[in-house]
Amino acid sequence: MTRTESESAMTKAQSRGARTNHHLTRVTMLALAALIGAQWLASAAGIGGH
Repeated sequence: MTRTESESAMTKAQSRGARTNHHLTRVTMLALAALIGAQWLASAAGIGGH
């Protein structure tokens, strides 16, 4: 394996890791948005009920 081959393999591994990390970030943001939305709906319904 030459130097350039190992470097390109490293780059591929890094880009794959970055893609996974980006996916995790998106899932976390969606979960947070769902939690905040649910809490907001609950408080809005509670205020509307009174």
